[in-house]
Amino acid sequence: MSSEPQVPERPAHSHAAVQPDITPEFVRRRYPPHMELVQAQVFFRHGERTPVSARLTRGFAWMHCARANVQYAAFMRAIGKYAPRPGAVRLADGSAPAQWTLRVLTEPDMRDGVGNDGGSGNGNGNGGSAASVAACELGQLTDTGLDSLHAAGDHLRRLYVERLALVPRDGSSGVYVRTTDYTRVVHSACALLGGLFPAGKALPLFDGEFLARHPIYTRPQETETMHGNFGCANFVRLFAGRSAGPLRRQAAWIDAVYRQTVALPGIGARAKQILDTPEFGSSVHSVYDELASLAAHGEPLPDGLTRAHLDLLGTVSYHHWVGPMLPVAAQRVGFGPLFAEITRTMDQAVRGDFAARMGPQTAHDLRVAPGAVRRDPSPPLVPRLALYGSHDITIVPLAHAMGYPPHSKWIPYAATLAFELLRDTREHPAPAKRAESALLPPDVAGPPPANQYVRVSFNNSDIIVPTCAAPGKHHPELGPAVCTLAAFYEHMARVTPSASEMAAECSALAPGNTQ
Repeated sequence: MSSEPQVPERPAHSHAAVQPDITPEFVRRRYPPHMELVQAQVFFRHGERTPVSARLTRGFAWMHCARANVQYAAFMRAIGKYAPRPGAVRLADGSAPAQWTLRVLTEPDMRDGVGNDGGSGNGNGNGGSAASVAACELGQLTDTGLDSLHAAGDHLRRLYVERLALVPRDGSSGVYVRTTDYTRVVHSACALLGGLFPAGKALPLFDGEFLARHPIYTRPQETETMHGNFGCANFVRLFAGRSAGPLRRQAAWIDAVYRQTVALPGIGARAKQILDTPEFGSSVHSVYDELASLAAHGEPLPDGLTRAHLDLLGTVSYHHWVGPMLPVAAQRVGFGPLFAEITRTMDQAVRGDFAARMGPQTAHDLRVAPGAVRRDPSPPLVPRLALYGSHDITIVPLAHAMGYPPHSKWIPYAATLAFELLRDTREHPAPAKRAESALLPPDVAGPPPANQYVRVSFNNSDIIVPTCAAPGKHHPELGPAVCTLAAFYEHMARVTPSASEMAAECSALAPGNTQ
C-alpha cells in the first residue's frame, strides 16, 4: 500500500449503512484466538443512486455524477463499449461523457430522451442539463454512492485484511467478486474494491488496469440468481399486477399513509396515479424509491412531505415488496438456486480446497474484463473472501430466509449480509454425529466436520438461524449466533430444493398471497 487511504466523510444526508468501528475489543469478542476465520461470503447492496424512473420528479436536475461520469466513461472504454455522448460537454480528461447503458451486458442506448429503467439515453429528466458533466442518468450510481461503497470497502479492509489477514493486502489471491449486470452494481463493486485494496489515497479509475487487477464476474439476466428465480412461474405470480388498493384494506395505518400521500400538494395526483395502477413488484415502492432518492442526496423533499412521512412510505413499501417472500415456500422457489451456490462455495472451503477451481456455481459467469465482457476459460479458485454485488431485493429475502425477523424499514444502501465460516482450532475435526448431519443441502460432499461453524450477520447484527438455537446446535461459548456447520446445513436443506423439487414446486399452486 503506497499511502494511507483517505475515505470521504459520511455526509449528513447519507442513507448508507453505518458500520461499527473495528476495535481490538470488537475483534476479540467476535473472533477469539481459537476461532479461525476460514471463509467469508459477503453480499452488499449498491450505493446511492438516482431513481429508476422520474414520474414524480419530471424535469428535476439530478446533478450528482461529476466523478461517477468520469468513472463510467473510463469503465466503458475498458470493456470496449464506449460511445461518446453527443454535445459540447467534456470531462476532466477532455473526452466526451459515455452514452448510458443501464446494464453492462446491453449496448449503450444511442437515443436521446429515453431516461427510464428499461434503457436510458441523454434525456434523463434533467430538463436539458444533461450537457453538464455532473448530470446523472436514471438508475445511475452517484458520487455519493461511490463514496458509500468506498467506505464499505475500507471497513472490510480493516476487518478482513488488516485484523484477520484473510486475504493478501493487494487482493491478488483468495478473492471472488460477482455482481448482477446492472451498471450501478458493477461500479459499486469497483468502488468497494478500491476501498478494500487501496493502491493510493484516492479511489482509482475503473479502467482496464483496474479490471485486470481485480477480476469481476457477472451473468446474463436469464441465469442470474441474485434477482430471484423469475424463471419460476409461481414466483413471478407473487409480484404481478400489484397496486396499493388491496394493501390499503389490510390495515388502517396503511390506508392513512396512502391518503396522506395522494393529498400532497404538487405530487399528490401523480402519486395517486402510480399507487392505483397495478405493476410488477410494488406500485408503492415506485413512489417511495423516487422520493427516497431525493433524501439520499440531500435534495429538498416535495412540499408537504416530511421525513417521517417518507419513512412510513418505506415501511408500506417493505410490506408490499417483501411480504410475498417471507413464506418458506416462496424462499425455496425464489432463492433456492442462490442458496445452493452459497452452500457449494462454503462446502469447498470446508474441505480446504482453496487450490481447486470453483464448481458449477460459476458455470454461467462472464468476466468483466479489459476489452470485453466474456467467458473466462479458467474458473476462479475457491475463495477465502467472496463478494456479491446485489440489490435490496436480494439481501432482504436472504436475511429473512436465514431467520432475520420482519422489520419496518427499507434497507440502507451499502447494506451487507455476511456468511462467515469459522473453525475452532481446539476441537477435533471429526465428522458430526449422524443425527446432527441427517439433513444436508443438495451437492454437499459429505458429513460436515464437528469443529466448523457458521455465523450469519446483517449489517453486523447477528442472525439466529432457526436450526441453531437449541443446545448442541451452536458454539458452546459464542452462543446461538454461531451455528454448528451441521445445524446450518440443516437449515439450508430446508430452503434449498433439489432440481426435481424445484420443478414440482414451480408448477404447483403459487405459495402465499399475491397481494
